[in-house]
Parts: sequence; structure tokens; C-alpha cells
Amino acid sequence: CGRTGRVGSKTPGRVINFISRPLEIALAMKIERAARRGRALPLFDIHEQNREKEMQAELKQLLGPLADGE
Repeated sequence: CGRTGRVGSKTPGRVINFISRPLEIALAMKIERAARRGRALPLFDIHEQNREKEMQAELKQLLGPLADGE
């Protein structure tokens, strides 16, 4: 699957594949993307997601159908 780690400090080290399932691949890609961008992992940024949901709910309550872009 492309994601490997080397186990052991003496040569030759054993190569172990840590990623084997589609969900693990998706998670590894999210981690790599966040590391490259220097940002928090979207998976663990729960507070920000909760704030966004609360704000959307307030807008929907205030604006009704206009909040959905209709």
C-alpha cells in the first residue's frame, strides 16, 4: 500500500507495512496533508467543526431558507 516503516536499527532492517485498509490509507493521507501545510488534523479539530455547525444553525434560524443559498 505504499506506507512503510523500517523496524530495527541495524542493517538490514525489516520493512513493516503499517497501512493496509482503505480507511487507514485515507487517514495517512490526511496526516501527510496536514503536516505539509502545518495545520491541525481535520479529524481532530472537533472544536472548530462544532463552532462551524453552531454558526450554520444560528444562520439557518435567523435567515431561514436564505441561509441555504436559495
